[in-house]
Amino acid sequence: MKKTKLLSTAIATALAATMSAGADGVKEAKNYINASGDLMIYGDIGDWWEGNDAFSVVAQLEQANPSGELKVRIHSNGGSYLEGLAIYNALKQSKHKIITQIDGFAGSMATIIALAGDEVHMPRNSYQFIHLAGANCSGNHIDLRESADQLEEFSNQASKIYAERSEIDASEWLTMMSDGVGTWLNAEKCLEYGLITKIIDPVEAVAHCIDLGESLAPAGFHALMALPKTKDLTNDAAAAADNEEEEDEELNKRNQAHAAARMSVGGDNPEGGKNELSQTELSAKAITAERTRQAEMRKLAKTSGVSADMLAGWLDSDTTIEAAREVAIGEMAARDKAGMPSGRQGADTVDPKATMKADIANALLHRVAPGENKLNEGNTFAHMSLSGICREALMIAGHNVSGMNPNQIADAALHSTSDLPNIFADVANNEMQRGYATRMRTFERFATRKTMPNFKAQNLTRLSDAPNLLSKSENGEYEIGYLEDSKETLALRTTGRVIRISREMIINDDMDSLSRVPLMMGAQAALLEMRMVFGLLGSNPKMGETGKTLFHADHKNLAEGSVPSTDAIGKLRALLRLQKSKGAKGEKGFALNTPLACLIVPASLETEVQKLVTQVQSVTVEGVNPFANMEVIAEPILDEESETAWYGLGDKNLVDGLVYGYLEGEEGAFIDSRIDFKSDALELKVRHDFAAGVADYRGLVKNPGA
Repeated sequence: MKKTKLLSTAIATALAATMSAGADGVKEAKNYINASGDLMIYGDIGDWWEGNDAFSVVAQLEQANPSGELKVRIHSNGGSYLEGLAIYNALKQSKHKIITQIDGFAGSMATIIALAGDEVHMPRNSYQFIHLAGANCSGNHIDLRESADQLEEFSNQASKIYAERSEIDASEWLTMMSDGVGTWLNAEKCLEYGLITKIIDPVEAVAHCIDLGESLAPAGFHALMALPKTKDLTNDAAAAADNEEEEDEELNKRNQAHAAARMSVGGDNPEGGKNELSQTELSAKAITAERTRQAEMRKLAKTSGVSADMLAGWLDSDTTIEAAREVAIGEMAARDKAGMPSGRQGADTVDPKATMKADIANALLHRVAPGENKLNEGNTFAHMSLSGICREALMIAGHNVSGMNPNQIADAALHSTSDLPNIFADVANNEMQRGYATRMRTFERFATRKTMPNFKAQNLTRLSDAPNLLSKSENGEYEIGYLEDSKETLALRTTGRVIRISREMIINDDMDSLSRVPLMMGAQAALLEMRMVFGLLGSNPKMGETGKTLFHADHKNLAEGSVPSTDAIGKLRALLRLQKSKGAKGEKGFALNTPLACLIVPASLETEVQKLVTQVQSVTVEGVNPFANMEVIAEPILDEESETAWYGLGDKNLVDGLVYGYLEGEEGAFIDSRIDFKSDALELKVRHDFAAGVADYRGLVKNPGA
């Protein structure tokens, strides 16, 4: 079976094809009951403008002949799946004997509606087109996946409806629907597949149509089938057959041009000569332009709210889009002027509350740190006291502050809807973050960061090596090897403090509560992190894997005590290199060969160790410094535990040693705020969630000093 694949734009070009001899269907191209009592479904399924939505079609169905059969004539490219399904079910449940007839083209959902007939008729030169359900979708990956599943369900349901009327199963219908953009079917194929019950003779108006079968549609096919919807582009042949009243001269000229285009399927003009230009292209361009004009005008009418009579006048005349747009703008301007109170002019507005919040925050930050926060130009809150800012903010928020003393101003600022409590909290949080960032956290250079999704203790799991491959005897069995894991835990620790901004502080213009205090608390939060991480070295915690302390002779990470020297550093490096991985169950591990990445020393040893790692030009091999330029991190927190012990750490990318973490999405310290009704103060709660621990003793070595 050969299938023709056409782009959706090509399908759209053939949508206005009319196989009916009646001119009314050509003129209106919408749902209605004609003089013969036939239900006409012409146009897009679900288009309420054309009356092809389910509500309109069912309403016409209910007004149809009270008894006897009902003929439903279809010429549609399809449309809304759900609207079409409602029409299909209404026809299936009708008390009438339903005869559906495809006058010209049934595409997509229109083919489903056609199958609702007890009999389905189709002229020999008409067509059907089937394809998968489609839609324009947007959103995130979940939305798009749900849309895809829904479209797949619609396609599967359509294939089942096809299968119910034919000898072909649903899977084969799905194959035809999914081949490229779909499959074209002529009347013979539709009869063969069971989509129709009868082929009828084509009407005279399209007697010249070429029988396409399932081959590629020729260029003349579009000129033959693409007729405009509006009455100023009617079918001349149908109009002459019905002896309609003669149109004006300009209308006749346009109709003659379209008639000539329809007669030139083979490429010859009526006089038998060859056309210099393709009549098909001329006709297609004219039809496309007219459809574009009508669509744009309908859209313009809807958005601008012009009357239906005005829209009809545009469509029935040669009014251009530009001319219609000028009229629509004039109509809207007239309505706006009529509805605007006298003396008032429309203008762009700026939210004064948003401007106020930004200006107050800028003014306060400039006061606490003028070198880092420049004043915005035109800031009306610049250089104001806290009390003055509160008074001005209350006035902007609509409060009457006339006669209020400073105590009342401060009280109103903390308990009103002036947004001042939130502004104060934002300024304090800004200063706290500045203090947090100022304090250096050197542990980030050697410790590994972990993500902490919640406050539960997190297992730091290290799997053992894979089991060794063992020899197998001729008739023996493979031995089973077992992995082992080493679990250490890491848990968040929450710390915090509350700052109060009272009415007295506002009256006294005490800026320390917004600046100095949060700044110092931010620095303290960073210092707390340093103490938690470096404190692990001095406290020598017990390891979950072995039940022994971090630095222990059995862990082979504890050197003989000595003052720092080149030889002593070399011994630390050797201990790291020789550390063995955790072997599989019943097996030994392998040397990790971890390089020494840095030295961590108390402040009392910083100068001596820096001398040992300084690059010195040497003229002998003995004078070469093997540890030149090694990183040295000095931390006075270590001096509190020991002024002589010093440490070596391996590369954190190769082995986990010290680890730390924050609550996911909240790195550092944060401020929460609330009004304390007992003290009439604004409470700022500084909250800090941090975790520190040791993941593996194999990444750290220690010299206890001498």
